Order: sequence, then C-alpha cells, then structure tokens
Amino acid sequence: MTKALISVSFMLFVFLLKTTAQEKIFIILIKGEAQITVRGNDKPETVTRALKNILPDQSLLSMSKDARAIVFNSKAKLEIGGEKPMIYSTKDLALKLNKMKISSSTTKFIEYLDKMYSNMKSINESAGLSVGAASRGDGKLPFTYIPDDEAIILSDSVRLSWDNADSIVEGKLYVIYNAENDTVYSLVPLSKGSLVLRPERPGKYHWTYQVSYKHMIAQIDNSFNVPTKDERIKMTKDLDAFKSLLTYMSDETVKTLFEDYLNSNRYYLFK
Repeated sequence: MTKALISVSFMLFVFLLKTTAQEKIFIILIKGEAQITVRGNDKPETVTRALKNILPDQSLLSMSKDARAIVFNSKAKLEIGGEKPMIYSTKDLALKLNKMKISSSTTKFIEYLDKMYSNMKSINESAGLSVGAASRGDGKLPFTYIPDDEAIILSDSVRLSWDNADSIVEGKLYVIYNAENDTVYSLVPLSKGSLVLRPERPGKYHWTYQVSYKHMIAQIDNSFNVPTKDERIKMTKDLDAFKSLLTYMSDETVKTLFEDYLNSNRYYLFK
C-alpha cells in the first residue's frame, strides 16, 4: 500500500469516527415538563427537575408549553423551550450545539453544571428530600422549615422560619451554639412564624422544637453552619464567579440556576 493510500485511509477512518461517535448531550430541566422517547421504545421517560439527565442517541425530547431547559455537551450550551410545546431530536440538538461558539467561559460554566447537579443528586439521595425548603418526617406530620438542615450561612443574618400547617408547636424553640453548648435563643413559637438571628461566632448551631399532630409527636432538630471570615470570602468569591457566567439566558433560567447553585452547595443567603 502506498503512502498516499495509507494517508487517505487514515483520514477516512478519522472522518467516520467523528461522524459515528456523537458526543453525549445532557439536559437540565429549568421549569415545566419534559419527556425523552428513545427510538424503538414507545414508553417515554420523564426528565427529572434539578438533575443532569442524559439524552440517548436517536431519541426525541418533548417539552410542554412554557417549559425551559439547558442542553449541553462538553463544549457548548443552549437554552431551549418556548411558549408552545416543542419536540427536539438529539441529532438536531447536536447540530445546534456544534454551531455554538466555543469559549473558555462556556467550558467553565459546564464544569459548574456537572459539579452542581452531581452534588444535588447526592444531597437528594442521602436525605430523601426535594430541592428547596426541606420537608421532614414520615409523611404523616405536615411541616416545613427554612433553611435546609446543615445550611451554610453566607449572609450576616439568618431567618429561621417554620410552617406547621395543622400541627401544634409544643414548648419552646431553642437555638444552641454547639461549640460551647450555649443557648443563643429560646421562645415559644407560633405555628407559623420566623426568627431572625445574627450569629457572630463561626461554627455549628442547632435549632430544635417539637410539634404534635393528631396525637403524634415529632422532634424537629435542624442545624446550620456559620463559616469563618476566610471561608466566607472564598465561598462568596466562587459564588460571584458562577454568577458572572450566567449570560445569554432568560432571567427566569438565570434565577433558577442561581438557586440551584445555592442548594447544591447548601448555601443560604438572607431574604
């Protein structure tokens, strides 16, 4: 075989490799509903909100009216969805992504997405909770609280809030600084209410109270963490770096991604 023929054969092999090995495409559902239908399988799979879902080759993505999502591969990202129901094939999405301009900021953004939603999956699997305000108990006691357990407080103040629906708060709510077993605050709370604190000492705090509902008693025991000054500076710097990458997307998508970033890192900002 001549050198020229060997060269042509090698180029053909590379071309076939590029055209047959399509890069994996992932989707992050921002809002609405979406389903994936794989060729040869009539049963669609529902896209889970706030998780990184893979779009298999030769599949169709169906999105409900007003649904929004981010699709991406290792080099590019694209916001999709609209005011009417939409259907996309993985082939069409691959072509759209290949046309997007590749930049270092996009690559960095995709790295953030990978880390964010891996963290989110781990948090949900370990705690069995949905994104947002945590809801604890065995399903029989209706109550919620904010911030989530083990939250990291990045602001000077934290608002502890609880909503116990038809249940009754029993006794006092205690806030305890773990390092010194110091009771920072204690009061008899309302069934629905909030308490604003300015925790000055870094470390872990617990806040706890009891609720009763239909003759059942539950002890609510939550915690939050106050970082040191240096830790807060580092975390805030990373947060600002992520915010700077939220460009060329709708305001709603930017807001949702920012909230997902906070949740994936257990960060809390005072509102």
